[in-house]
Amino acid sequence: MVAEVATTTPAFPEALTWPEKARSIQIVDAASYTLAANQKKDLATLRKRIVTEFEPMKKASHAAWKAVVAKENEHLEPIEEAEKILTAVIKQFEFDEERKRREIQRRLDEEQRQRDEADRLRREAEAKAIRDEELRVQAEIRAKDEAARLARAVEAEAAGASAAVVEEIISTPVLAVPEVAPVTAYIEPAPYIAPVVAAPTYDRVKGLGIRETWSAQIVSIKDLCRAVADGTVPEMAVQGNMPWLNNRARSDKRLMQIPGVRAVAN
Repeated sequence: MVAEVATTTPAFPEALTWPEKARSIQIVDAASYTLAANQKKDLATLRKRIVTEFEPMKKASHAAWKAVVAKENEHLEPIEEAEKILTAVIKQFEFDEERKRREIQRRLDEEQRQRDEADRLRREAEAKAIRDEELRVQAEIRAKDEAARLARAVEAEAAGASAAVVEEIISTPVLAVPEVAPVTAYIEPAPYIAPVVAAPTYDRVKGLGIRETWSAQIVSIKDLCRAVADGTVPEMAVQGNMPWLNNRARSDKRLMQIPGVRAVAN
C-alpha cells in the first residue's frame, strides 16, 4: 500500500511580509544596525521553524515516492526482461541476415572483378592488335622506302654519281615512316561502372529502439577519384595524404610534379 501524505500544509503568513520589511530598513547608525542584525537573526529562527514543520511532510512524500517507484518497477522489470530477450533475438536475426547479405556482396564483387579483368584483357588485346597492324604498315612503308632509295642510288651510280652522292641518296628517306606509340597508348580507358550493392534480405522494422550505425568503406580509391574528376562526386569526398605529399615536397622541392599539387617554400 502506497504511503499517504498529509494534506494539511503548515502556514507561515508572516514570512510573506518579510521582504517588504527588509526593503524598509536603512542602516544609518548603530541603533539601526542592531535592529537589522536582530531581524536577520529572527529570519534565521523563522527559517528553522519552517524547515522543521515541513520535514515530516517531506519524509512522508519521499516514502510515498519510493513506494510508487517500487510498485512501478514491479511492472516494468518483466517488461524490461522481455525487451532484452526480444532485442537479443532480433539482433541475432539481423546479424545472420547481414552475414548472408555480405556473402552475396562478396559473390557480386568477385563477379564484377572477373568482368573487369575480362574487359581489361579485351581492351589490351584490341590495343595490341591495333598496334601490331600499325607496326606492319610501318614495316611495309620502311621496306618501300629502302627499296626506293636503293633504286635511286643505283640509277645515280649508273649515271656516274660519286660515292658520296650515292651514300647520301641511300641515307635520305624518300617516304615518311610513321612512329608507333607503346601499347598503353592504344588501350581505351575503362568505363566507370557503379558497384552492385546486394539488397537487404528483409525489411528492417523502424521504431524498435535498436541503434544501427553505418560507416563508409572505400573499396576502390581509383574509382572514387575518377568520380571526383568526372564531377559526379564532390571534392570533399577525398582528402590528400598530406604527410606523404609533404615528404615528396621536401624531397623534390621545385621539381615536384604531381597533378593538382605544388611545392611551397615556407
